Amino acid sequence: MEWDEYLRRYNYFGACLGGSGVSSIISLMILNDFPNKLPKELAQYVIKTMDEFFKSHAKNDIRAQEILKKKSTVSISLPFRMDIFPESDLRQSLIHSSLFLSIGEIAMEQNLDWKNFLTAQNLVMIFAHFDAFFSDSIRAICESKPEILKREKKISWRNALELENQQLLIKHLIEEYVFELCHEDTIKRITILEKELGLKLDIGEKRLESIKNAQLIRNIVVHNGGRINAEFIRKIADGQRKLKIGDIVKIELDVIRRIDRVILFLGCSLFKEVSKKYFGMQEADLNEKIWQMILEEQQPNAENNQSESMK
Repeated sequence: MEWDEYLRRYNYFGACLGGSGVSSIISLMILNDFPNKLPKELAQYVIKTMDEFFKSHAKNDIRAQEILKKKSTVSISLPFRMDIFPESDLRQSLIHSSLFLSIGEIAMEQNLDWKNFLTAQNLVMIFAHFDAFFSDSIRAICESKPEILKREKKISWRNALELENQQLLIKHLIEEYVFELCHEDTIKRITILEKELGLKLDIGEKRLESIKNAQLIRNIVVHNGGRINAEFIRKIADGQRKLKIGDIVKIELDVIRRIDRVILFLGCSLFKEVSKKYFGMQEADLNEKIWQMILEEQQPNAENNQSESMK
């Protein structure tokens, strides 16, 4: 990987962090009263087609009659036969998803908590974007210094015979190494970057603590439906909250804002260190002014509030 390509992937990482934040905030503004804050024609379409769906099912289905009765006081709606609505795939997808949402809310007898749903989704994507950039960074490092791959690992005879030359073998080993490291949590990967690959990331204890706590929340969102379990209570570095097993973890917007900046700072540090150590770039050549301005603008508030980030 050439440095220009590594720079492109770094900028893509930053753009994706921003894109996830923008889509989350705009979605919260629009979906908090779904579908009434959609563009007028689209909202009317959703409501009309939803009503037709429930009316069609209510003729012969007792459960559908109950749904329609409850739904008559709510302004959410959707269609029965998709083939009679010639609108675009996007509209049909919206109808399908709205149907799942509506029936699920009726079954739960409560509305979806859009704020918590969207902040959880954003949190998961923040770590996903860093995972992708971390993987690209490992690829860049290993392609620059293949001797890093000289480790006590084995490769199957089948794989060895399928790789026609040393270049393909190196690419295979790089992907194996990336796959191996991506199974570690973010804190462990930072340690590997510093101790094994010689990078001086200088993240600081407060940022590391924020990453650790945020990733614990991310893990229960992904693996436990957002419900608190015993392991989470045992590991979370926060004695201020009263946590109960089975409760849905609440994720505030300020937590997302802070971890977003911390992950951007981590990505920025990783990019600069890889660029200098493995590509021979100088600090002045890295053109970090725009990203650095964002980080510096948030720095005073972030530093003062890091210890509060999970409360």
